[in-house]
Amino acid sequence: MARRGVLGLHVVGCGYGECIVLEFPASPPAIVDCGNCKVADYAARFVQIELGWKELSFLAITHPHGDHTEGLGLLCDAFRGNCGGIWVFPGFSVGKVFDRFVRWAELVGARDDIDEDFFSRPVLREWRSLAEFATAENLVPEVMREWPNGVSLDDGVEIDCLLPHRSIADGFENALSDCAPQDDFLHDPASAKNLQLPTPPRANSASSALMVTWGQTRLLLCGDCERPSWNVWAEAGRNLTEPIHGMKIGHHGSNNGVFEPVLERLGDHSYAVVTPFNRGRKSLPQGEALRQYSARCSFLQLTAGGHSNEDLTRRRENAAGSLHALCSAIDEPNGIAAKLLNLVPRPNLHPNQVSLFFDKNGNCVDQHVGSLTERLHSADKTI
Repeated sequence: MARRGVLGLHVVGCGYGECIVLEFPASPPAIVDCGNCKVADYAARFVQIELGWKELSFLAITHPHGDHTEGLGLLCDAFRGNCGGIWVFPGFSVGKVFDRFVRWAELVGARDDIDEDFFSRPVLREWRSLAEFATAENLVPEVMREWPNGVSLDDGVEIDCLLPHRSIADGFENALSDCAPQDDFLHDPASAKNLQLPTPPRANSASSALMVTWGQTRLLLCGDCERPSWNVWAEAGRNLTEPIHGMKIGHHGSNNGVFEPVLERLGDHSYAVVTPFNRGRKSLPQGEALRQYSARCSFLQLTAGGHSNEDLTRRRENAAGSLHALCSAIDEPNGIAAKLLNLVPRPNLHPNQVSLFFDKNGNCVDQHVGSLTERLHSADKTI
């Protein structure tokens, strides 16, 4: 898999646990979110063995939900002394706020299951691990909020943080600080148990969106971004003017993550990846979001199997047509047969991995998938 001179987007998502490895043309790779421990362990080995790098340009965490952070401690151990930077969501460094939450959780026995308010003990412990890692490595975490200027890597890659907008980031930090337990309550278990904390802010509201640019190529990585955050961004006069060639779809393909100005930048040149979420109150992705993305993109892939009957029906309806197209094009060296053969699962990839490779001109020059990914078809396209 190791190669140079391309921009690689490697997305791993197995229903609970999302991780992106960015492969740059010449600079060390970066990891955005780290999924659960198994996914994080795989990502570290993928960087070190498959891509042949011992260091990271940066480690970025879009927001503090367990399916994006559970493997943080493992990744920190894997790249000690070899990480160029740490990018965090707003609130991470506000008055050691997470350390106060960890101490409170230890006193009151906060639950260990999935907590949409991101205050389960495992998630808090991972954030403490990242803070300790930053201190030990003498790295000052870079907060991901709308950046006035992007980050430039040595190989001409530019990375811009689009979301969260500064007003949302400021509000999130203030709300998080206000609801964190004060030190006075953290010395007595009885006081800690009786403490009534204000409602914490929603973690998704502060999730980051990163735009990676190399030449004419643009990749948009949307974390768990939702439409309200995009609306604030648009109301502040921001807009997208260039095509998007690769995209990690926001919030696991929820309907609430679809933003029309982003859709307008997608087209036949665009390759998009969805990481399903199969735990919690409801499963994602949702059908309407998939319909809108599949109508715009030339390539839409799920990193793990969908569960809705609608998805299964759509795939069955397209199976016969795809087989017919393959048979009729078997003698065309550059036809659909060659494209489908490129998608034969690779044994050295994670079974829930999609890997896309781009040149500087916005072209996807190669693609590989793991054995459990599922390709979606739109009604008006043969993919």
